[in-house]
Amino acid sequence: MTNAFSTMPAGAAATITLEGRITAYTVAPIWRAALETLSHNPDRPVRVDAGRLQYVDNAGLALLFDLQRSERPRGAEVRIENLAPNLAALIDDYDPADFAHTYRRPAAMGMLEHAGRATAHVLADLEDMVVFLGECTAALAGALRHGGTIRWREVVAVATEAGANAVPIVMLIGFLMGVIIAFQTALVAQDFGAVLFVVNGVGIAMLRDHRGRAEPGLEPGQGRHPAAGTEPERADRDREQEAG
Repeated sequence: MTNAFSTMPAGAAATITLEGRITAYTVAPIWRAALETLSHNPDRPVRVDAGRLQYVDNAGLALLFDLQRSERPRGAEVRIENLAPNLAALIDDYDPADFAHTYRRPAAMGMLEHAGRATAHVLADLEDMVVFLGECTAALAGALRHGGTIRWREVVAVATEAGANAVPIVMLIGFLMGVIIAFQTALVAQDFGAVLFVVNGVGIAMLRDHRGRAEPGLEPGQGRHPAAGTEPERADRDREQEAG
């Protein structure tokens, strides 16, 4: 990436040239240089030449979008030129109003709130269990009162097929699922030197209860921000992890 500053005549646009591939591992220095160009030319228009840009990932798109939505005085706007139509379409899909407010981490829960939420979850599980047992008991009582409505031999046969006889296929499916999850997890964990935790990940994926409960400190339906910090900071962390 090259920048043009004082070599331009007075009033001419400063130029930022983007070329090659911009990914999460290379975007940090490019982003810093672009911000320096904007700060050194507060009253001049800035022209971003993307004609030789070959590829960008999400971090590169974030850079282009950040340049396009920069708040500048009238007559000093940032113009992105010669951008490939497929990339321009991706940038146009974002609304700058969605990024007007920065994300704020919710306040940490106190001990009493944490205990209250945990108690509420336990009580909800208990309520579901009681309702289920009640329905089963009522259905069983109805079946005993009207014995002719139930074909008990077929019930025993189905229970045998779906129970004892199904154990081998259930074990096989569980084994294959574990192998697939372990393989998928190991591909990512290897990049971070965390292969040791693949077994833990398989156990969590196979046994953990996923019923859409809210994370501690978050209201139901409220998601956690995917990462903290600005895009350049996240890109710096990605580069450090890659270098490590």
